[in-house]
Amino acid sequence: MMKYLPAISLGLSLVLGIAAYFLLRGGPEVSSTPVAATVQVVEPVVEPKTVNVLVLKEEIEGGMPVTPDLVRSRDWPAEHVPDGALTNTTSLYGTNGAPLLAQMNMISGELLVAEKLGELPPRRMLSKSIPVGYRAVSIAVTTETGVAGFVLPGDRVDINAFIAVPGGRGPDAFRTRPLLGNVLVLGIDQIMGSQVEGAMPSSLVTLALEPEDAQRVTAASRESRLGLALIGQEELEKEEEETPEAQRPRPVITPVVRRAPQPARPSTARVTVVHGTNAETVTAPVDEGEPMQIGIAQTGAGS
Repeated sequence: MMKYLPAISLGLSLVLGIAAYFLLRGGPEVSSTPVAATVQVVEPVVEPKTVNVLVLKEEIEGGMPVTPDLVRSRDWPAEHVPDGALTNTTSLYGTNGAPLLAQMNMISGELLVAEKLGELPPRRMLSKSIPVGYRAVSIAVTTETGVAGFVLPGDRVDINAFIAVPGGRGPDAFRTRPLLGNVLVLGIDQIMGSQVEGAMPSSLVTLALEPEDAQRVTAASRESRLGLALIGQEELEKEEEETPEAQRPRPVITPVVRRAPQPARPSTARVTVVHGTNAETVTAPVDEGEPMQIGIAQTGAGS
C-alpha cells in the first residue's frame, strides 16, 4: 500500500488542478444575473447669475433730479431684476440732456427702474395728502373771507358762517356763527403743497374734514357765506406740546339754523284819496324806512 501512495497523491493533485482550471475559466459565466451597481451622480454647483444694477445711496423726495452721485452699482439676482431696471448712469439723463426727476419719494437702497423717473415733475395727487378718515371739501372764499390770500396749504383755520339778518343794515346785516375749528387746509384753488409762501388770493379753499363735518359744511355753504380765520403757528405748536393727540377734542359744529325766506317788501301801495264827497284810489311809493300803511287819505272840500 505504501508503494501506491505517491501515485495516489499525484493523481489527486492532477484532478484538483484540472477542477481549479475549469472553475477559474468558467467563473464569470456561472451566473447570468447582472449585479446591480449604485452610481452616485454629482451635479456641478451652478453659481446664481447676477446683474449689475443702480440703487440709491440715500433717501430722495419726488421731484428731485437723480444724478450719478446719488446712486451706486450693486449685483442683483437676475431672476429678481424687474423690467426697466437701470444698469448704467447714462440712463439717468433724459432726451434733453438733463438728469431725470424722481416721480415719487424713494428710500436708500431702492432699485432704480425707468418708470420711477421722468423728465417732467411728478403729478401731485391731492388724494395722497388727505388724512385717513377725512374727506376733501372746497368752499368759496373772497379776498375778505379768505384772509387776503394768506391762508396757504398746510395752515390751520377756523370756519365761520355769516348769516344774513332779515331787515338788518350795516354791521347788523349779518351775524357770525362759529362752524368748525382747527381745520387743515389741503390746497388753494388748484395749488397744493406746503412749499407755497406769501399771499395768494384765491376763490376756492380745499379743507380736510371728517365725512359728517364735510356734509354739514357743504350744506352751510349753500345757505350762508363762509369765512376763514387763520390760526397762528405759535398757538398750534403750543397746543401740540401741551395736549397729546389722543386727548385733543374733536371740533364741535354749531349747526346753522335754516330760516324760512322772508316775503319781498312791496315798493308801492294802493291808497284811497277822498276829495269831499269824491273818492279816488291811487298808487303811491312806500318809504323803505317806514312801516307800510294802507288806508284812506282825506282832503278838504276845497283842495
